[in-house]
Amino acid sequence: MGSSFAVVRAIGTDRIGVVDDVTSVVEQASCNIEESKMSVLGGEFAVMMLVSGTDTAIRTLVEHDFSRGALKDFSVDVIPTKEPQAIRAGVPYEIETVSIDSPGIVRAVTSLLAREGIGVEELETDTTPAPFTGSPLFTLRIRVTLAGPKRAAQLKELLQRLALEKDLDITVKRSSREIE
Repeated sequence: MGSSFAVVRAIGTDRIGVVDDVTSVVEQASCNIEESKMSVLGGEFAVMMLVSGTDTAIRTLVEHDFSRGALKDFSVDVIPTKEPQAIRAGVPYEIETVSIDSPGIVRAVTSLLAREGIGVEELETDTTPAPFTGSPLFTLRIRVTLAGPKRAAQLKELLQRLALEKDLDITVKRSSREIE
């Protein structure tokens, strides 16, 4: 019998123990965490996870009453989904931009990728104070899969044009997360 899958999304005021509370519900439903991303954003704690289990286990998780118990103050959704797709053929690459923070950086880079038919597999941003000046320094990291070195060279050229236009420092390199 194959596994069924669901995405669990939860967000609420950050506090100690929230990860334990979310994972307890998943375990009690007899589901397994396949992938997850959890982070404090401002004063909120956000959870995104892909879980697997039997049809019955997933249904139990979907029907769980989150309005009671430890997660009652969280907004929680459990969304049945299909089995993850096989990893795309190609070579994984990481794109990173570093710049003084300004509106529109994520949009500019992801818009270029969309025009080139390149799907974003993972995206993460962070803002930290720059050394010495304390100015907000914005970092964007994106993971994509490209058809090969020639495609990577083309993308690097397009991104360098964007870097000049938007005053960004952009690097494109093979990902350390190689396909197994």
